[in-house]
Amino acid sequence: MRSKSCSRIDLLLFVYALCNIMGPYNVDAFSSPETTLLQRTVHVSSLATTGFRLSMYQGPAVNGNVTANLEQLATQATNAAANGTNLIMFPEVFLSGYSNFSIDEIYSMAEVNDGPAFQFVSKTAQMLNISILYGYIEQDANNATALYDAAQLVDNNGKALLNHRKVQLSGAGEKMVFTPGLSFGPVVELYGVKIGVLICYEVSVPEATRALALQVVLIPTAQAAPPELNIYSTHQVPTRASENLVHVAYANYAQSGGLFTFYGLSRIADPYGATLAVGPAGSDESAVGLVTADIDPRAYLPSCVLLGDRLPDRYSDLCAANAYCLG
Repeated sequence: MRSKSCSRIDLLLFVYALCNIMGPYNVDAFSSPETTLLQRTVHVSSLATTGFRLSMYQGPAVNGNVTANLEQLATQATNAAANGTNLIMFPEVFLSGYSNFSIDEIYSMAEVNDGPAFQFVSKTAQMLNISILYGYIEQDANNATALYDAAQLVDNNGKALLNHRKVQLSGAGEKMVFTPGLSFGPVVELYGVKIGVLICYEVSVPEATRALALQVVLIPTAQAAPPELNIYSTHQVPTRASENLVHVAYANYAQSGGLFTFYGLSRIADPYGATLAVGPAGSDESAVGLVTADIDPRAYLPSCVLLGDRLPDRYSDLCAANAYCLG
């Protein structure tokens, strides 16, 4: 007699094989009603996707110089397009760099999400036929005093698909300068793949990735932990990927000379937690370059086989005021 666990695995493999034969299906058919709490904007199985080539720029920014960083963005996008990349992503607040700026300097580098920097990125994306995810300091169009640590995804037609404002701010400095975003999401479709964006510290909060869990989560970061302590790249990225059955891409700087030293280790993990590509560990020129992998969710079980087993009513204590150290 087979064990219950073996029967469960057999069932999942049967569903996977059946979907390959029958084609795309709606994840709602395999998800409990509670999954609507994730507020997904799309409902198409990963088995219907075509995939894409992803590159991450691991290298320095010119701290405080938006113009120079836009030029670097265009250069790296050109290099990526030459190797067949469909989407290139850059580290956290790449357009300004992540360093010790005065509040006046920070405001001088901030832009609304459709400002001159976006216009430049949009034209670059169209010219190269490549999609671009870039980090920047966003100024609220309706409240000039409000700033966000933001990342914007622009497709190869130059259209802004999503603009994520970092919800989980890290440390006193970020919390003093930035207003936290209000939500995770949305999830958008690009190259037939469902994509969401988080920023840096949000990889350390499991609920953030789960809120986006569909196919691919892109995470620009500014992680200054030395390689031997960088559990975010070595452990958390593969864990977030495997516990949600999604691809996770984590793009870090390789840079020294500012307030922080960044040691690379940009990583792309597949839905089973295996590393598809990883950048060198280092802060000098030897660690600078593009980290590239082909993303094809069709080769993996869809995330709905996990989400469909969730029991949200059993997890309500997680939101209680006295949960863990919140009380």
